[in-house]
Amino acid sequence: MRWPSPSPLTGYRVPSGWGAPPAPRGYPGERKRVRGLRVRRTGLIAAWVAVTWMWAPAALALVVSDVAKEFICNCGCNKMLADCDMQCGEQLRGVIAAKIAEGWDKPRIMNLLVKSYGEKLLAAPTKSGFNLTAWVTPFAVILVGGVMISLAVGEWVARRRATQRVRFAAQVQPVEGRYLDRVDEELKHFD
Repeated sequence: MRWPSPSPLTGYRVPSGWGAPPAPRGYPGERKRVRGLRVRRTGLIAAWVAVTWMWAPAALALVVSDVAKEFICNCGCNKMLADCDMQCGEQLRGVIAAKIAEGWDKPRIMNLLVKSYGEKLLAAPTKSGFNLTAWVTPFAVILVGGVMISLAVGEWVARRRATQRVRFAAQVQPVEGRYLDRVDEELKHFD
């Protein structure tokens, strides 16, 4: 059987009378090339995982600014603790640095500072108890306001449509002939 030229769409040689193209046979040495590509790819992935694993502890190390950004300064300047340059801010950052050096994690340091200075030191309120209202209230107000606005607009549209129906429903009273004649006479004298 004679093989025709390659198909312009698939590039495979399709013998006449067959429905599907034959599977490409590959050239000599193709298995070695594919095996070599797989080995290189696996080696690159393994190297990437090893490098990432070695650098992960350094990238995940806790620093003072990570903890300090969760608090405001307690001296009354109302700056974030990480940005405060007053003595009280430096003192609190020193406490945080000492606890990090001892190996404490972020939640434990935060709990210590909250127990020592109170919840007023937190930059954001906790998401429990009465402080939960500080998180829920803005969204509830926006939701209620949106519902009220949509109801008010709906009422205005309904009133306008009702007024238009009343105007169109009222029939025009026919004008008597004597009034029409009088209007015509006055218009003639007006010119």
